[in-house]
Amino acid sequence: MRSIGLFGIAALAVAACSSGGTMTGPGDLTGGAQDLSGGASEDLAGGGSDGGMNPGEILLTNNPSGKDCDDVVGPAMGEEKHLAAARLTPTKFPFVVTSLRYAIGEGFWAEPACNATLAHRVDLYVASGVAPAATPTVAQNLAVPAATKGADKRRVIDLKLTSPITIPDGSHLFVALQYAGTFPKVLCQMGCTTAPTADRNYWSNAEKPLYAWATPTSLDIDVNLDVQAIGHSA
Repeated sequence: MRSIGLFGIAALAVAACSSGGTMTGPGDLTGGAQDLSGGASEDLAGGGSDGGMNPGEILLTNNPSGKDCDDVVGPAMGEEKHLAAARLTPTKFPFVVTSLRYAIGEGFWAEPACNATLAHRVDLYVASGVAPAATPTVAQNLAVPAATKGADKRRVIDLKLTSPITIPDGSHLFVALQYAGTFPKVLCQMGCTTAPTADRNYWSNAEKPLYAWATPTSLDIDVNLDVQAIGHSA
């Protein structure tokens, strides 16, 4: 893996600071009610796109500060279509997930050249282990269409689930994003590098099962993927 490839944070940390971005830490990753901030987003769910939440909704997040993550991660050559997964855990069970939010990046490097217009997929797993299974059961698969134009460094996507997913007591939701494209034009994901939690983020090391999931920390790189799930207690 290259220093500017998967979890290639070091080069971007300087760029984020020089552009006035705020890199935020993970805080409590177990969820809680809070406002989704960060400006307007692309709404693929048919609802509003102002980043707000309805009364009674709870946010599960890898970025509980609610501020934008200004670092970006992407695949190295040969790792196209691999997946990166974030583990989100409710504080109350059963928990019903109704929608997702995540951010992907545009530009940043010459290679890889992050392309936020690419169609891609999101797989959702519900499991009791802290890491995804090598052959995970896909609770839901969401297809995200290509965008007609590039974002201004950051494309925020809101997705409504095709049907709600219930997380039972003691289980977690894994949100796995496919890094689509053909090198060097590939999908890249936004992330935060301050005080990440080691076992909340995973890289599949494969395009399809059997996956060989690894944490960024095991690669001596620190990042929390910018992923949120919205829902409510059952």
